[in-house]
Amino acid sequence: MAVKYDYRTQEVEWKITVNRNNMTLDNATVVDNIPEGMTYVPGSLTVDPAAGTFEAAQDKVTVRLG
Repeated sequence: MAVKYDYRTQEVEWKITVNRNNMTLDNATVVDNIPEGMTYVPGSLTVDPAAGTFEAAQDKVTVRLG
């Protein structure tokens, strides 16, 4: 979900909420493909508490949750 747009920098802040109920997740992965016309800003990914990666070749963000 886009939550903020900065007209000056033309950057969109994107937020994905997963597992709001804090259920046990085994081998869960979240993949978000970057839409055409948008570009990932290196170093801008923050994930709490898991680790996420940006895969430039596929233009997608991948987060492994368990």
